[in-house]
Amino acid sequence: MFRRCVLAGRYDCGRRAYGYNTETSPGPAIPTLESVEKVIPKEHLWPMDDVWNYHAGGERFTTVNVFTDGLNKRYGTATSLEDYERKAQAVAYDGERADV
Repeated sequence: MFRRCVLAGRYDCGRRAYGYNTETSPGPAIPTLESVEKVIPKEHLWPMDDVWNYHAGGERFTTVNVFTDGLNKRYGTATSLEDYERKAQAVAYDGERADV
């Protein structure tokens, strides 16, 4: 029962599920800088463009715009790829902290 509740969503069973829910996040999961540099061609790394959106995912996560807007509001507008990636990792950390 507990596993089914967690997989379906934290509040799906009418009670709070405890533990990590790795399927829930504040949006796209921005990988580490080293991984981003392997996936996105150098000429598209910064400033961000539609190539980033190609790798963003599906459904509600077809762009990184909502995630980036939240990142900018919380940590300030990124000035470089390195700055964006550092702030994206902080957003992911905040999301995990809020999840427990």
